[in-house]
Order: sequence, then structure tokens, then C-alpha cells
Amino acid sequence: VFVHHLNLRWISAEKLPFGNLAELGVVSFFIMSGCVIAYVTEKKEKTWQAYTTSRLARVYSVALPTIVLVPLLDMAGRYFGGTIYDGVPDNNHALRMVISMLFANEFWTQSVLLFSNGPYWSLCYEVWYYLAFGVILFLRSPLKAPALLVIALVVGPKIVFLAPIWFLGVLLHRTDLRQSNSPKLYLIAAVMGALGTVAFVMFKISAQLTHLTQVMLPDSLFSDLLHAQGFLADWVLALLIFTHLFGMKLASSHISTILLKLEKPIRFLAKFTFALYLLHQPLIYFWASVLKPNNQSISYVFLLMLTILLSVFFFGQFTNYLHSRLKGRQIFTELSLQQH
Repeated sequence: VFVHHLNLRWISAEKLPFGNLAELGVVSFFIMSGCVIAYVTEKKEKTWQAYTTSRLARVYSVALPTIVLVPLLDMAGRYFGGTIYDGVPDNNHALRMVISMLFANEFWTQSVLLFSNGPYWSLCYEVWYYLAFGVILFLRSPLKAPALLVIALVVGPKIVFLAPIWFLGVLLHRTDLRQSNSPKLYLIAAVMGALGTVAFVMFKISAQLTHLTQVMLPDSLFSDLLHAQGFLADWVLALLIFTHLFGMKLASSHISTILLKLEKPIRFLAKFTFALYLLHQPLIYFWASVLKPNNQSISYVFLLMLTILLSVFFFGQFTNYLHSRLKGRQIFTELSLQQH
């Protein structure tokens, strides 16, 4: 997704490698998110209090600093090179920030941009999947269906249409067939899922399925779906990614030696992925304005990437600290104890 947003002709005259894989990145992100949340609720967050505190701490530790920082970056970027920001919204600042704090940007037919931060839309889907999953786990049975219906009516069809992708991640975690002891079968599933994903990208299946969706749906509904216009294509891609990850998960015990060697660097880098995802596009605009675009120089692209990654590193250090502080408070657990 980061490279996709760098893949602009005013940044690089030549198309960047992997610059057309944004859909793959977002769909993978949704699946992995569902898988991780299913894991933590099984191992750590076993009460609604722990779950709520942890989700709020994780989301707001990055979202709130992002909401504050993005308009400041845009303001400074416009000072250095305003033409880059043509088309980026610069109005209704307070309203946009409040809506973003409530993750209401993508309700029904609206799509409220957090200024230059286009990728923020996906968080405004994911948060509501957190809530729906919490309802499924912790609410009493007679209330689950009505509560899920209320959530669906509040958020609208866009967020509902992409929900199956996130819940595939939950299924990925909860499906465990390792006792069947068929490593070859697992590897075949992993390879077939990977090859299917490559074919999906190479043969531009997404565009074809999105066109089919446009033909099937009324024009007004298709137009209103915005980021979810390709939901049918996203479902197919999600199934291919799921197949690959499912095979890799079941085969992981047979390649654990390799994976364990990579555990520390993976865990370290994972601490910064959320910050990178949420802040990279405003940083692209800002640093491009400061450094002045030179789309004929590949060194300019590398310099731009380096400054953005360094910025994300420092931003991520702050958000990780904030996350630990917020999570450590365990507000809802303390309230529950006080009630008893």
C-alpha cells in the first residue's frame, strides 16, 4: 500500500515495482487483523473489559496522534509546495477530525477524508468489525442478533460488504487440522493459494469482477459503495489469500526452525506497521513538498522513502509508548471491580 501511494508520476516517471498491489495489501490486512483479534481473545482478552480496553488502546494510541498530526503536516506541506496538495481537502477541519475520532467517515454513502490521509478509510471499517466481534463473543445470545443488526444499520452496506473478509481471518485462526498430519496437503494448499493470488493480479481479475458488479447493481448503489465497489473481487482475492495462509499455518510446525529465527525481526517490524499504514500518505505529501519532486531521479524516490520510514520509526516509538500506557490503565476492568 505504501509503494502504491508512492507510484505517482510526479514522484517517479517510471512505474514502481509492486505499485499495483494495494488491493492485495488491504485484503491481506483485513484477514490478518481478524486472525490476530481471534488469537488475542482466545489467549489474553477473555473478558469484555479486557477486550474493550485493549482495542481502544490499540486503535486510539495511533489514531488520535494521526488525527492531530495530519492537518499540521498538510499545513506545513502547503507552505513548502502547495501545488502538490491540489485536490486535498482543506476545509471543515474540526468536523473532519471529530468524525475521524468516531470512525464514522464511511457510514452509508458518505466518505469523509481525513485531509491527505486516504488510507484512514480502512480503519473506519475495521473498528466496526472489532465491535461486531465483541458482540458475538461477549453479549448474551438473545441480544446478539439485534445488536449486530443495529451495527449494520448504523454503518451501512459498504462496511457490511467487506465484513466477510475480516471474519475469514477469525476462521483462519480457529480452523485447526494439524492433527491430520498431512504436511504435503498443507503445502499444496499454500502453493495453490499463492499461485491463485499471482494469477488474480496478473490477469487483472479484480477489474473484471468489479465490472461485473457494476453491471449487476443499480448505478446509484454501485457509485455509493466507493471503497467497497470491488467487494466481489475482494471476496475472491480473500479466499485465495486465506487458502495460502491456511496451508502455511498448518505447515508451520514443519518449518518452525526457520520461522523462529525470524521471530525477533518480525516482531520488531510489526510494532511499526500500524503507524506506517496510517501515516504514510500524509508523509508522502509532506516530504515530497519539502524535498521538491524530481520524477526523473530514482535516488529521489529512495530519499523520499527513507525520510518517510524514519519519520514512521519515530512516530511509531511514540504511539507504542502511548499504547502501553493506555493499555496498562485497564479502565474497564477497574470499573468492573468497583461495581463489585
